[in-house]
Amino acid sequence: MRERKQPTGTRTVRAGAAALALLALAGCGEPDDAGPAPAHPWVTAAPPADEAAVVLPAWLVHPLAPERRAEAVAELADEPYVQISPGMASHYVGREVGVPAEMRPFLVRAVAPVGALAELAVVQSRNGLWARVRAPAAGALEAAPVVVLVDPTPRDIFITVE
Repeated sequence: MRERKQPTGTRTVRAGAAALALLALAGCGEPDDAGPAPAHPWVTAAPPADEAAVVLPAWLVHPLAPERRAEAVAELADEPYVQISPGMASHYVGREVGVPAEMRPFLVRAVAPVGALAELAVVQSRNGLWARVRAPAAGALEAAPVVVLVDPTPRDIFITVE
């Protein structure tokens, strides 16, 4: 079988295309001003836009007692949220949590930067709950579940870091 020679221009174009493909795969495009987003297995894509979405007030979002965090992370290993009883809400938070009759407590996934302060907002929309964390661009994240009082039952949970 005879090998056919290709014109030099064709080889150059193919070599250039291959180099561009490698650059794209390696992520060598425009530099990202914000730097790489911190990674954690619980972080998801942002929810679809919803004009009716509201940020829940602080009295509906309760951070966990530090000594209860590992227990809550284990509870959320397979599910992004779990409905819990008012007594379990108080157990996880480490103090009495008053749950209004029209609300239900949920243990919900969220993340936080390790050893740094962050701002957590929980947004309720038609799509579900969105745990939105504003944190430094660099650094590791850890699971930081919260107890959220809402109604109706969330359809989905979104966890993002900004």
